[in-house]
Amino acid sequence: MKYILIILALLGTNLNIQAQQEKAARKVLDKTAYTLKNSGDMRLDFTLSTFNNGQEDTNATSGTMCISGNRFVIESSAMKAWFDGQTQWSMLSSNNEVNVSNPTEEELQTINPYTFIHLYKEGYNYSMKPKMLRGKEVNEVTLQASRPDVAFPVMLLDIEKNSYIPICVRFFNGQNWIRITIHDLKTGLKFDDKTFSFDTTQHPGVEVIDLR
Repeated sequence: MKYILIILALLGTNLNIQAQQEKAARKVLDKTAYTLKNSGDMRLDFTLSTFNNGQEDTNATSGTMCISGNRFVIESSAMKAWFDGQTQWSMLSSNNEVNVSNPTEEELQTINPYTFIHLYKEGYNYSMKPKMLRGKEVNEVTLQASRPDVAFPVMLLDIEKNSYIPICVRFFNGQNWIRITIHDLKTGLKFDDKTFSFDTTQHPGVEVIDLR
């Protein structure tokens, strides 16, 4: 009987610690979401890569991204994409055409590192631990899916302790990890609406292929 009581006490302690950690992680996520939503338009430099079983993708992509709410424009050596909140235009550097589509939530998550601010409140459990990343103190927040219908079963966010800005975001899609590393971030900007849509007058001769 004594051993059963000890085991129950240990279980109760562990559950209490877990609940406290989850509450602390949720608080950090809430502050992060608030910070991003109130930082105005943003411009960032990033590197996107995939990895699995410790093997890094040799085709990592670097580029720049401008974000305004759920709208963005992204440019790298391989492609350029515009998203106005509903429609996406994607233009590869290797050809003279642009594809028009209405991307899914999952597709947007693999491009925009800050889409998690619209997702974390439902369908995930949280945990958190402190660590150092690129010489900065960060909280590594892990989001573990609590139901099967979420786009990504696991997300890891490295969030600066003082600024509440994510500087690295990792998604697991069931097969591979996708990592978006943010190298530089400027906030408080203001972009014109036309920044986030494809302008045919600026790209004469480009064939538009509508995939919607």
